[in-house]
Amino acid sequence: MFIKKLENLALLILLVFVMLSVVGCDSQTVSDVDGDRQPRTEIIEIEAKPEEGFHWGFYLSLPQGLNFDEPTYMEAEVTNTYQDSKYKTHKEDAESRVQHYRLGKPKITPVIPNFAENPGLQSLGPETFTTNDEEFYRIDLQFINMFDYARDYLKEEYGLEIFDELIFYGASSSGDWVHRFTMIHPDKVTAMSFGATTTGMMMPVKEWQGQELNYRYGINDFKDLVGKPFDLDTYRDVSKFFYLGEYEDVTGYYHFMDEPTDMIKDILPRYEQIYEDLDINGQFVIYNATAHEAPIRPEISDDVRKFLEVNVGDQYVEIDPYQFAENDFFDEFELYDEVNIIDIFWAKDSNVPDDFQAAFDLDEPSELDIIIVTEEGFVSEIQAHEFIERNGFLFELVETEGDRTFEINSQNVSLNYYISIPALDYDELKGFLFRLEITNEDISNEDRKVDYKLKVKEEVSDSYNLLADEIILESLDE
Repeated sequence: MFIKKLENLALLILLVFVMLSVVGCDSQTVSDVDGDRQPRTEIIEIEAKPEEGFHWGFYLSLPQGLNFDEPTYMEAEVTNTYQDSKYKTHKEDAESRVQHYRLGKPKITPVIPNFAENPGLQSLGPETFTTNDEEFYRIDLQFINMFDYARDYLKEEYGLEIFDELIFYGASSSGDWVHRFTMIHPDKVTAMSFGATTTGMMMPVKEWQGQELNYRYGINDFKDLVGKPFDLDTYRDVSKFFYLGEYEDVTGYYHFMDEPTDMIKDILPRYEQIYEDLDINGQFVIYNATAHEAPIRPEISDDVRKFLEVNVGDQYVEIDPYQFAENDFFDEFELYDEVNIIDIFWAKDSNVPDDFQAAFDLDEPSELDIIIVTEEGFVSEIQAHEFIERNGFLFELVETEGDRTFEINSQNVSLNYYISIPALDYDELKGFLFRLEITNEDISNEDRKVDYKLKVKEEVSDSYNLLADEIILESLDE
């Protein structure tokens, strides 16, 4: 009987502990602090509050050891998820991100959805300024309302003073969001980091060499779109750290090219020169032997931390960035002399394996996108870039029962965007997914309605093997 009572008491204590540890969306629970410091990392979920000006929820986190007696800045990062109609997907991403700190300060992560009908929300695209849907309209202002609510909440519940400027960071789409937000609301950011963009940086100029640059690329339509002029003076003083891998694709950089190029090293200096001419604080770094996986490399993450750490407040200080040896990557990953092709699909084919199709939903494929699946287990974009640079890329689609023939090569398809899916099972094979967006107008929607054989051109036949005698791109009948 005594043992049973002890068990019941232990369960009761555990239950009370769990109840005190979980802070709900409308909780008024005060943190169990040891003196004036946070005893353990605490995650707080705040649900959507349209009456407060935000239609989506967000997460707050308080790091262990946080000093409640001193005013502090708040860190911020936004979600970066696949397009998915399930709001739960984006909540899980936000909850995970809010627990990873750069400087060990309180952090906010909004649950910004990434629904197909509003693809620009997670990159703060122009759609949010023009939509008639109240839930999606001005997601930047909704975030500011979240931030203000969070500041009031932490002041009331914890006695913690939060400065009204953020330490903001992100990469890829979430980096686009951070950068564009900073350009729209520079008074809300003290220091920011933005890396691994594939869409190009939005520059504080209206035109480049006579070409008008609208939102996403420049500020020509800034006032009309966001409702206020660009505040160069305030933006100038924000500490900004921009980084790219030398193998990053350059899809969105074409506005700043004099002629076609695939080298980041030819473009980033033009951005840097614009900043120097306008006397804007900003450090630009190219990391060699690196591509779109740059943000997850610990050396680069450490550089981001160092930059933000020395730039909190009014000062602007550049850091001495890490540089990889040229063979750092190639010693780490396998390089292939040849690849084996196991299948080919139209991107919107219902027969595309679910995992592949989910990956393509990231970028809203057109009906002419095709997928080539290889047997080899590429795990980084650099492997693909390096392989194609060495071996070329040249195929033909030949109609199985007709005379239509279309060439697929690096000139008429977009070869600069790859989706890595490490260890993805496909018929018990590990594969890499090539995303090929056909850009020539010769292939119309009607051409999708017939079958094609995939043929490797003789010039690259030593590098690409078809595992089956005939790999067929089947028609998409409508």
